Amino acid sequence: MLAVSRSRDGYTGHCRSASRASKACASMASAVTSSAEWKLWYWPGIKGRGEYVRLVFEEAAVPYVDVGVEEGSNRVVEFCFKGGNNHFPVRAPPVLQKGDFVLCGSNVILNYLNTKFGWGPADAESRAHIEQILAVVADAVGEGRLAFHPKDFYASHATQVEESKPYVKQYGEQR
Repeated sequence: MLAVSRSRDGYTGHCRSASRASKACASMASAVTSSAEWKLWYWPGIKGRGEYVRLVFEEAAVPYVDVGVEEGSNRVVEFCFKGGNNHFPVRAPPVLQKGDFVLCGSNVILNYLNTKFGWGPADAESRAHIEQILAVVADAVGEGRLAFHPKDFYASHATQVEESKPYVKQYGEQR
């Protein structure tokens, strides 16, 4: 069972998990977080692709700072798109940061954390299956976003509810 600390505005970024897997990982949490603080750069109040990263930290019982929740979406925009990131270039949130190390892309971040937290299988075939599952999830999220944003991919769903109805229906029936 996953117990997640939440504030009125969303995630607090502090973990407490009751699962057996998390208890096993808790002993390594101090080693994983010792040199620098983990930061997640993602939009506050939006689950989306960043939610998968949040859930990994919660399950691992590893503390992290959810920058968007704590400092607002303007800080995320500044870091990701307006020169606030002086490290390895990133495309878009979610972005994971630990010291000078930055990484973007949900699948890449999840694979990295899987390895970092010692959860991944040792054999290449099993790792490939994990990558396959992550790719299917990414495809489904992308297709779902298109269904809910048929008029303007970047605009709010609220501005295109009527236009999205046939696409949402089709997505639900065919996926």
